[in-house]
Amino acid sequence: MIFFVSISFTAEELQCLAQWKEGSHHYLVGKLTRERTMIASNEESYRCFIFEKTKTGHGGYTVAMSGDATCTGIASSTEGARTLTFTKVDKGEGKCAFPAWVASHHWHTLDGKMSAKMHHKNSTMHITEDNRRNSSGHYSLSGAGISGLPHGASGSAGILGGIGAVGVVAGTNAGTSGGLFSTSSSSLFTGGTRIVCQSRVDIVEGRHVAIVAKHTQGCKSEEICMHIYQRAKHVTEIQMLRKSDQMSEDFECGKASALGPTLPYVTLVNPEAKSNRCPNLGRYMASGVSTDGRVVRDSCGPMGQGGFHSLIVGCGDRATMEFHSKCANHNPISSYECHGSWEENGTGFLIASSLSRSSTSARRYCFNYQETDEGLRVFSSSESCRRNVSPGIEGVWAFNLTIDGQCAQAVTGSGSSRFKACDLLIAASMISFLTFTSVFQLMLVLQSSPFIRSLRPARTPGAVAVVTASHVANLATSTTAAATSAAVITGMTSRISSLVSR
Repeated sequence: MIFFVSISFTAEELQCLAQWKEGSHHYLVGKLTRERTMIASNEESYRCFIFEKTKTGHGGYTVAMSGDATCTGIASSTEGARTLTFTKVDKGEGKCAFPAWVASHHWHTLDGKMSAKMHHKNSTMHITEDNRRNSSGHYSLSGAGISGLPHGASGSAGILGGIGAVGVVAGTNAGTSGGLFSTSSSSLFTGGTRIVCQSRVDIVEGRHVAIVAKHTQGCKSEEICMHIYQRAKHVTEIQMLRKSDQMSEDFECGKASALGPTLPYVTLVNPEAKSNRCPNLGRYMASGVSTDGRVVRDSCGPMGQGGFHSLIVGCGDRATMEFHSKCANHNPISSYECHGSWEENGTGFLIASSLSRSSTSARRYCFNYQETDEGLRVFSSSESCRRNVSPGIEGVWAFNLTIDGQCAQAVTGSGSSRFKACDLLIAASMISFLTFTSVFQLMLVLQSSPFIRSLRPARTPGAVAVVTASHVANLATSTTAAATSAAVITGMTSRISSLVSR
C-alpha cells in the first residue's frame, strides 16, 4: 500500500489528505497547488485519484485523476480526466563520479551542523543534519555580557570564551541578510539533500572541478551547477547555483569563472584533519579587537570582556596559535590548532580548531587575514570562509596584529617541537664533552709550548733559558684558541638556559 505525502509534477504539487481501499481500487484525495499560480477555488484545488501498482514489477504505479472535486468519472487507474504513470528511479543513478579527493573523506561544515558523504560508487552526495545543534542552527553559548565566548576560558568571570566564536552574536551573519544559510550555495546545502552527479569537468586536476548535478530535497528535484575546490589536504569548499537562477542563456557550468567569487562558499573540513603548519609565524601585539562592531577590552581584570593583548603563532609548535592577555598569568587564554591555509587575491584563509573547546563550541573556525606593513588584519567566522568582509575592519570578530618579533627558536615539523628532558640531557652532555676537550687541549698546548719549556730549569749545567718573541707569539695563539672554545661553551650554556626558562 502506497502512502503519498506529496507528489511533485511539472508545475503542481499534491498534498495527501485521505486514502482508502474500495474493492480492488485504492483511492486518494488530495489538494493541488501550482507553482507561481494561485488556484481560485476549492473546486479547482481538490481532486480524487485511483492508483494501482504496475504489473512490470519495477515498483511503478498507474494513477487516474478526476476532473473535479469528486470521485466520479474515474473507473480505474487507467481511466480518468488525467492519467499518469510513475516509474521508480534508482536514487543513486549517476552518470559520473565525484573526484577521489572528495569521495575519500567524510565532510563537516565548520560548525558541525551539516555533514556530507558519498554513496553509490561516489556518484551521489548525501547531506545530513546534526540534530545536536539547537533549532537556530547555532551553538548555545553563554557568558558574562557578550555572546560568542572565548574557548578555553578557564573559570575567570572576566575571561569570556573563544577568539573566533562568532555566528551567535545577535543571531546575525554581519553583512548577509538572514544569515549564511539564506544564500544560494548554503540554502542548497541542507539536511536531507541528495546530489547526483550528471556530468563533470576537471578544471584544475586535483584541485577544482565543475559538476552539473541533480539536486533533490524531499520531492523537489532541480538541476544545479556546483564547483568544488580543494583548498588543503583536509579542507574543501563548494559553490552551488540553481539552473533557474542562471541569468545568462549561454551559461556554461564547466568554465572556471562560471560561478564567480561573489557567490558564497560552503567550507567543509574532514573531522579527522591533522595539525598543519600555521602561516605567518611570529609574535604579535593586538589592537582594535571588536566583536560585531563593538570594541572588546582585554580579558585581564574585572572589566575584561573576552579580548586579548597578544598572539603567538608557531613558536614552540608550528601548528599552534596562542592568544594571551595582559594578566600576570603567562598561560594563553585560548589556543588553536591549525589544519590548513591558502591564499586568494591577497587574502589568506586559515582553518583552525580550539584546543580547549567545550561541547557547545564550534568545531572549526576560518580566519581571514591580509598582510600590512605593520602586521596583519584578521577576521574570523565559525560558519564558513567569507569573501565579503574586510579583515580587521568589519565582521563579527575582527582585530589588527602588529609584528612584535620572530620566534626565539626556529622549529621544524607540524607537531610539537619543544625541548624535552632527553634533549636537554644530550645538550648538557655535549657541553661537558666540549669543556673537557677544551681543557685537555689547553694542557697539551701549554705542555708543548716553547715558552713553557724555556722556563724549565736547564738540564745542562751552565745553560741559560732564552725567551724569544716567537715563543710569546705561539703562547698567545694557543691561549686565544682556548678562549674561543670557552666562549662557544658559554654561548651554548646561555642558549639552553633560555630554552629551559621557556
